[in-house]
Amino acid sequence: MFCQACGNALPPTAVFCGKCGRRAIAGTVESQSTRIGNYEISHSLMDALKGIVRTGDKIKAIKVLRENISMGLKEAKDIIDRIN
Repeated sequence: MFCQACGNALPPTAVFCGKCGRRAIAGTVESQSTRIGNYEISHSLMDALKGIVRTGDKIKAIKVLRENISMGLKEAKDIIDRIN
């Protein structure tokens, strides 16, 4: 599970994000994912990345993506650039 506001990875029992302090959304299940290129990205991670991109911080979004999925910098940038 990831914080919808800042993208921080959260334990399944989290009530609040330890990084930004926002309330965690309970019951998030990562049963589905989206395939982008060669990578499967969970819906919760994708939602977190979209939230970060909406704030205009693409560098943070790239960092969060690379922390969660092993990929190169250019690959991560290309994926973030495709997120609306």
